Amino acid sequence: MASNRELYFELKKLVPMKLNDSAIKLILLDINGFASFSELVKHFDEQAKDLDRYQEIISRVMAGVPIQYALGHAPFLELDLIVTPDVLIPRPETEELVLFAEKIINKEYLGQREIKIADIGTGSGAIAIFLNKRIFKSTVFASDISPKVLAVAKENAIKNDSKITFYEGNMLIPFLQEKIKLDVIISNPPYIEDETTIDDNVFLNEPHLALLAKPASQYYEEIFKNVHAVMKKVILLFFEIGENMEEVLTLLIKKYLPLADYEFHKDIYGKTRFLYIRNDTYEQE
Repeated sequence: MASNRELYFELKKLVPMKLNDSAIKLILLDINGFASFSELVKHFDEQAKDLDRYQEIISRVMAGVPIQYALGHAPFLELDLIVTPDVLIPRPETEELVLFAEKIINKEYLGQREIKIADIGTGSGAIAIFLNKRIFKSTVFASDISPKVLAVAKENAIKNDSKITFYEGNMLIPFLQEKIKLDVIISNPPYIEDETTIDDNVFLNEPHLALLAKPASQYYEEIFKNVHAVMKKVILLFFEIGENMEEVLTLLIKKYLPLADYEFHKDIYGKTRFLYIRNDTYEQE
């Protein structure tokens, strides 16, 4: 039997896999059933618990499967999410988006009343579940065009003890049909126009439906032009965006939300990756 320490250094030597420390630790957490890195450190010199599971994961990774799909789950802030090839792997940029949104939403409402939040194109459900758990007095909805994606998101909501109302449909269409009025919209829509810019491992494994858009601004425009029909008197909108989209999105904001306040924000790497819009210039219908 091998110890966790021995497996750690074994994985470090598997150069073709190019696993970083975070990926190696995720594998060791998984095969031992540990909930935290501190628990792994505590038992680092003890025997690993499930070597059959270890071999299963390594064989999948060696075949080119991303580590999160090989494990079948991925961390997202304090959440642990089921991930399948039907959904995008949660990314650090999206963690930044929801933390930023949480801060602004709490500043705006601070538990004053029940607020309605919609996560558009929910994928694994990461955004909706996090905000439901962190925003006091929130009713959270999540929509996606794919029933397979929604099945994963629903499993994650149950797993993370989160109450979300799910709708199948494209962008804001379910909310228009149900005549739901919203206080907050948050979305990480598809925005990659040129598929040749996508890393090969991502393109070969992750769902193209959640990645590609032509033009890149397609789904942002769909949301902008329908916002007035689903908003209350004030609505906050948060988006993850691609690089170099600031100009085209500014033009669309001026076209559809000409009196709204908006800000572009950079991620921790200094790239413009987030858009925040506050629209309070239209009376409630």
